[in-house]
Amino acid sequence: MFILQYPIKIVLVDDDPESLTLMNRFLENNDKFDIYSFTSPKEALEFMKENETQIAVVDINMKEMYGDRLLSNIIDLESGTEVIIITASDNLINFTACYKLRANGFMFKPLEKKSFNAIVENSHKNLINWNNVFSEMIMRKHSA
Repeated sequence: MFILQYPIKIVLVDDDPESLTLMNRFLENNDKFDIYSFTSPKEALEFMKENETQIAVVDINMKEMYGDRLLSNIIDLESGTEVIIITASDNLINFTACYKLRANGFMFKPLEKKSFNAIVENSHKNLINWNNVFSEMIMRKHSA
């Protein structure tokens, strides 16, 4: 879980295929990432149960399952996945729910490449930090 291996898996979940296409374009040509896109939150969750996923980008307003519910399910996997929430809505209840569940980021649509890539990179840096701390802990254990 704490040994970061590349390329890292990023799951994109949005029931709008155009949004998925846009996010894929933003992240393409980055060999640090393997991108997996889902229009179905349930299919994304099944994938994440079987495949260690480092970052998930989740839309809030989806017909099959709201993003805050998917966020909760991802947390229940206890895999340490960084979850970024995206939405076109300014619903304070959704925002509050995601905040209380400790989403790692929150971004409004329409998405812009520079800010989208920055929030994904922020999650990536957080993963690197945890990986470095874990590595140091292992080294300390072996040198004691």
